[in-house]
Amino acid sequence: MSLVSTCMLGALIVALIASVGGILAVSATVAQEAAQEPFDDVRLLWREREALRILRARYACGQVSFEEFKELSLELEESLPH
Repeated sequence: MSLVSTCMLGALIVALIASVGGILAVSATVAQEAAQEPFDDVRLLWREREALRILRARYACGQVSFEEFKELSLELEESLPH
């Protein structure tokens, strides 16, 4: 085997390893995002409930009028899953 063909074979092997590494990295990223989705739903639910709790506290302190409270609480409650 000549030196040129050895170098070409080496370059081909390095390119193959890099390609496999790239494919594995993409697969790991996709799997990680899929595993993260349920936690994102829980975080969203927590934020919406927290927003409703804050709205109730602001209404109780008189910082929000009854009309604003009614409108905003209806919007927040509609966004919560039942």
